[in-house]
Amino acid sequence: MAKIVKNISGASKTWGGVTIANNAFYTCQNQEEANRFALDDNLIANLVADYAEVYSDSTKISGVSAAISFLLDSIRDTDGALLVRPRAFSNSDGFRFRGASFFGNIPANSTADIDFKLTADRFINGGRLIIDNLGSDDTMTFQVVDKDNVLGYGAGVVLDEFIKDYYIPDNATLEIKLDYPAKIVAGLYLRLKYTSTHASGCKIKCNLFLHWKAA
Repeated sequence: MAKIVKNISGASKTWGGVTIANNAFYTCQNQEEANRFALDDNLIANLVADYAEVYSDSTKISGVSAAISFLLDSIRDTDGALLVRPRAFSNSDGFRFRGASFFGNIPANSTADIDFKLTADRFINGGRLIIDNLGSDDTMTFQVVDKDNVLGYGAGVVLDEFIKDYYIPDNATLEIKLDYPAKIVAGLYLRLKYTSTHASGCKIKCNLFLHWKAA
């Protein structure tokens, strides 16, 4: 049973470390290579956009989830049904961790914005803020902003505000982690609006709890 990937994007694509010409088929040489294809975010995005197809021998696998499951290491039950082994680092809902971070400097006794652009769709359920030179009354606000008018509501529109004017604990670390995630589409920005009350200003480091999920 061959595991085959076809590129129908209109241009050459590199997935799983292999470059495939437009309208060309590529047969995975072994299961390890098939796993690399299955875990490649770019291939998954192209499957969602109908720019790629997956085949079992000459039979096309319908549906993104079924195609990814087929590529992953799997076994079959006695009735021939596909049994997919759980993915490493994913939960039962199919979320996989894609943590990211950013940092910035805030001038003394002032408020400034630090923006982080999402280049792919992500789910967020929290983050961890670390501050060098914490002031006694420092606060932070956390927003989702459409700086580039991706959604058509106007450039710079604040779409959501997860946190508003939170005071930072004395240990200079603030962590919030929720049981449920919020989806943020590619092209939007996460904005940290920070007010520093320290006479020398401060440095902000932020770890984001981001996740990816197949369509």
